[in-house]
Amino acid sequence: MSQTLLLGRKINDDIVLPFAVDASGFLLVNNTTQQYLASLADVSLNAVTNRQVLMYNTATSLWKNGQVQYSDLSGSISLDNLSDVVITSPATNQILRYNATGWINYAPVLPDFLSYIFPATSQNIGVATLATGTLTRNTLNITETLNDWTGLATNTFLVTGLTNAVYRFTGVMGFRRTTTSDVSFFLLATEGANASSQSNTRIALAQESSYTANANGSCTMSFIRDYRTTLPAYVHFSFQNQSADAAQLVIQCNYIVVERIYNV
Repeated sequence: MSQTLLLGRKINDDIVLPFAVDASGFLLVNNTTQQYLASLADVSLNAVTNRQVLMYNTATSLWKNGQVQYSDLSGSISLDNLSDVVITSPATNQILRYNATGWINYAPVLPDFLSYIFPATSQNIGVATLATGTLTRNTLNITETLNDWTGLATNTFLVTGLTNAVYRFTGVMGFRRTTTSDVSFFLLATEGANASSQSNTRIALAQESSYTANANGSCTMSFIRDYRTTLPAYVHFSFQNQSADAAQLVIQCNYIVVERIYNV
């Protein structure tokens, strides 16, 4: 029984045989030379390295190895197309920040501060005659009120407009006791859900004691509060003397500073 042995195939009217000969003209039946990419007539490889691809060069009509450059890509690629990036309503001056699961656009908030200096017009003014008002910077507000604590001569400052961030609060009270002596003077800070400072939680206290008539003194405090997760409705500063005689508490040059030192 006769059989036919297929030695090649017809390509464009030419018979192509999968054989080659060596330098002496002998037929190489198990020839593997033609199996390499570099042996193809329209391929030119040079110093092949990892992550290279084969790219066609119309000038030489050859396929060559090389690295793909961004300029080689057609069309446009958006940052949001990347699998680990989520862009939501981008705005001017936002940055890209990693949040443990991917990259997101984020609006950084630079450190900010608001300072309230009082008295506003002159020094050595009685607490009962201080002018009240509100100082505003961006979202922060400091509102000055009088006699917030029943029975005590008090100058109170309400801080509002805080956001979820870390803040540093600084208060300085310079005072003079007139006519008679007094037991003590306070610089008190409280926070909580109540509009009245005496109903909230004490967070800082500075005190000076045993002042004689016409004696000068000062109270100073500075503290940091982390409001990144829990934000109180109210933060108060209260400047007061222990006696209920407002006329004898003379406020000198004092100030409050509220600083946002770290944003969420």
